[in-house]
Amino acid sequence: MREPENTHPMQPCVSTSNKQEILKRPQTSSTSPADRERVSWYRSPTIHSTLRHRQVQRRLPLVSLLLRPVIGVCLLFAVTALFFKSHLNASSSSASSTTAMSTPSPSKEQQQRARAKAAVLGAFVADAASCPLQWIYDHATLSSLLALSSDQKGEGWEGGKDPAFYPVPSCPYFTYPLGASSPYGDEILPLLRFLAGERGKEGAKEKEGFDTEGFARASFEFLEEYTGRLNHVSKLFVEARKAGKEGAAAAVDDSQAHGLVKVPLVVARYYRSSSPSSSPSSLTSPLFEAVESAVRVHQQNDLSVACSLAFAALLHRLIVEGGAIKDAVLWAETSVDSPLPPAQREILREVRMAGKKEGSEEETSTDIKGKLNREQIKEWGMSCALPGVWKGLLYAAMHATSYREAVTFNIWAGGDVCSRNIGIGALWGAAGEVGREEEKRGMGIPNDWREKTDVLEEVEMLVERVLGQ
Repeated sequence: MREPENTHPMQPCVSTSNKQEILKRPQTSSTSPADRERVSWYRSPTIHSTLRHRQVQRRLPLVSLLLRPVIGVCLLFAVTALFFKSHLNASSSSASSTTAMSTPSPSKEQQQRARAKAAVLGAFVADAASCPLQWIYDHATLSSLLALSSDQKGEGWEGGKDPAFYPVPSCPYFTYPLGASSPYGDEILPLLRFLAGERGKEGAKEKEGFDTEGFARASFEFLEEYTGRLNHVSKLFVEARKAGKEGAAAAVDDSQAHGLVKVPLVVARYYRSSSPSSSPSSLTSPLFEAVESAVRVHQQNDLSVACSLAFAALLHRLIVEGGAIKDAVLWAETSVDSPLPPAQREILREVRMAGKKEGSEEETSTDIKGKLNREQIKEWGMSCALPGVWKGLLYAAMHATSYREAVTFNIWAGGDVCSRNIGIGALWGAAGEVGREEEKRGMGIPNDWREKTDVLEEVEMLVERVLGQ
């Protein structure tokens, strides 16, 4: 019988009968060369691979039939999952959009209220932040306290330690625990309590004006029991009241910062009594009358009253109209609607132009961080005396870019830092509360400073009552 032709170019073709015949033959040396050649072909790896390949090919249709339903089910689950995921995302996005659309933006009144509250909180937080380094008048001493070794880098001015809430009380005149208010902060707390009590009497008719004698009694009762360090004005006031003097007779002819530190609280209480856009050319509105009355409880001094009224007009403008501190200063200085007299307008112009070339709006390059120079504070006066303390707080507030920067620079400037920072904290508290998260982020009162301020919980509760909540 003729051998079948080889159909594979690389492999010999062996018939089935020949394979069986070859396998049955004994493997002896007597096997013919032709038979041995056939056996070697069959047992070669190439022949076995070919056979296995043909067996697999015969099984593939069965495997394919079994896998098709499984693959189909998996695809169905995947498509279903993608559909539900996209549907849920669309629903979530729609819900968010609906919530955003259904949640109205704060009204103008709500924004004003938020700024008034932030002004009071900002004043007390800045005061507590300054307290450990109060009344240090030597710049070399301050620099030494805040200095770091050469291999360290701090967050404070000139790369030193952060002066806010300095961990070691270093005031040469008193030692209060970290987070406590300074004597200034302690002395205005009775005013806030008094204003909150006045608004909080249920069923009682609110008084039309500021109750001067009522506040004088509340202040005297607090200061008489106070165990901390009393400021000069408060000390003389207590002595006068103990001697039986009342009203103007118990006040002191003094031109220091005690009037300025009361302003944020009184403005928060009376800011709704007039509008800067319709302010009269004289300081006769209920707000300004209340500010003057509060100042004159302790100080019978025209300069103290004038600077306090100017501060009230500026802060009132920020609370009611919003905007930047520089814009409010420019309005108070130049607008025909501003109630400020020429002398106060000139102070605002002097401060606004500080650090600029004469007759030009161009900034000079003499500042530590580009805009603020503590030598300017020193030139006007580092103590609590007016008008230097008023100029100093305006300078730091107007030329800084955030609450934190303004307060820390002022501490770095030295001297009576707490009185200045009460004003700075109030201005930046109001200015930093701009209403939109992306704008106020980093501008307003730092949260970590809030947590360090001991009196903040009480102050927040009182200011809510002052605002009529």
